[in-house]
Amino acid sequence: MRAALRRTVYILVLLICTVFYTFFQKWMAYIFFLTVVGLPWLSLLISLPMMLKFRVHIEAPESVHRGTTVHARLVGDTRFPMPLFSGKLAVRRMTDGKQWTYPQNAVMDTAHCGTLEVAARRVWVYDYLGLIAIPVRQLPDTQITVRPIEVAMPMPAGIEQLLARSWRPRPGGGYSEHHEMREYRPGDALNQIHWKLTAKTGTIIIREPMQPDRGAVLLTLEIAGDADVLDRVFGRLLYFGNYLLSRGVSYGVCASTAKGQLHYTIALEDDLVRAIDTMLCVEAAKESTRSAVPASRQIYIGGEV
Repeated sequence: MRAALRRTVYILVLLICTVFYTFFQKWMAYIFFLTVVGLPWLSLLISLPMMLKFRVHIEAPESVHRGTTVHARLVGDTRFPMPLFSGKLAVRRMTDGKQWTYPQNAVMDTAHCGTLEVAARRVWVYDYLGLIAIPVRQLPDTQITVRPIEVAMPMPAGIEQLLARSWRPRPGGGYSEHHEMREYRPGDALNQIHWKLTAKTGTIIIREPMQPDRGAVLLTLEIAGDADVLDRVFGRLLYFGNYLLSRGVSYGVCASTAKGQLHYTIALEDDLVRAIDTMLCVEAAKESTRSAVPASRQIYIGGEV
């Protein structure tokens, strides 16, 4: 039963007892009247230790993918029997500043990627009769990261040549799926000699292990525009970033924001996820923030349709 309904019922009962005592004035009516009048104060006295120590926390996932159904709710925390409480959830998306107010148990808006700041507001805890309420002072907050989903993009012109140049010899040799054939030099390991080519050419040829030239490729983007634009930018970054990692290519990411540039080095999938999570906390600029970066080996991730 909601607090307003409980109060309405109590007032009706009090009025009935008052009328009964006024017209009959019997000792039984007097006892009923005093009992109804004193019941809220007795409930408050019993409930007060619980009300003073009552706390709430927000139950919500830390991260989800865009479009996923996400529930967030206020959960009471007390060592005593759980009382009635009420409150609101104030939500702000950090990328575009859009705000919502939800009831204490609601489904979040995950139509666009971005970090949602979720905070408890106007939380009241009631006595066990549900008639008297006091505010809860220590209010929690949390964040929900709404991650992008991959958005396919056409491969940039000359991408194979770009990636083919992004390898260098592995120091110390060892195993690698990528090799380069070259003539033997003093100090090369004998187990790297390619005997078939050596016999065919008459020159000692070795298979030199290669590794990605870390940071040779630079992906640039702008954190600017509306929510639809940012969905495409981050979705394409996720798509193309994972493509490069699947090719064994490490790369850098440079994001232009209204307050400067953010730089990341991506060698593993976790690096890309952490970089995107960080960028989803940055407020998007209203206009273009693209700044000059070295043009060599640069691939721009745009948000155009």
